[in-house]
Amino acid sequence: MPIVVAVTGCPGSGKTTVASAVAGDLGLPLLTRDSLKVGIGLSTATQDGRGGLDYAPEFAIAGGPYSQAAEEAMTEVGELLIRRQVSFVIETSVLPESVLARFPEFGARFVAIHTSASVEAIAARLGARAATGDVGATQLLRQLNSGQMNPDHFTPAASAVATIHIDTTLSAAPDVRPIIDAVHGALS
Repeated sequence: MPIVVAVTGCPGSGKTTVASAVAGDLGLPLLTRDSLKVGIGLSTATQDGRGGLDYAPEFAIAGGPYSQAAEEAMTEVGELLIRRQVSFVIETSVLPESVLARFPEFGARFVAIHTSASVEAIAARLGARAATGDVGATQLLRQLNSGQMNPDHFTPAASAVATIHIDTTLSAAPDVRPIIDAVHGALS
C-alpha cells in the first residue's frame, strides 16, 4: 500500500520547504501544484525580449484557470502513482477531502502535514517573493494584508493515518524527523 504525504497550509507557511525536505529524506517523488502550474503556463508563455518569459495574464490569478488546471493534473498524476503503488509527497495549500477520498480506493494511506507560521512571518516571506517580481506572491500579500486571506482558514486533511502540525515561524527549515517517523509508523 503506497503512502501519500500530503503537505498543506497557507501560502508562505513553509509548505514547499517542508515537502521538499521530506521528499528528499525519503527519496520520494514530489508533486507540487505550483510546479505543475508553471509547467502548464510555460505551454502558453512567450519570450519577453529580455531573456525572460511572459505568461498569460490569467496565470497570476490565485485560484484562476491555471491553478485549477494544475490541481486537476496533480490529482490525476497522484491517482496514477497510487495505482502503480508509488508512494509520494504532495504539496498544495489545500488538498480537498473530495480528492483525498478518491485515493483510498486504490489502497493509499495518508500522512497529513500542516504547516503554519505567524502572520508576520508569512507576510515577510510573501513580501520577499513579491520583491523578485512574483506577481502571484504580490496578489497573495495584498490578500493577506487586507484580511481576504486568513492563515487560520487553511486546515489539514482529516482522513490521514497521522497528522503532524509544524510551525515554521522561527525556522524556514524545520526538523522533519517527526514526519519521517510518522511515515515509518504508517508502514506498520
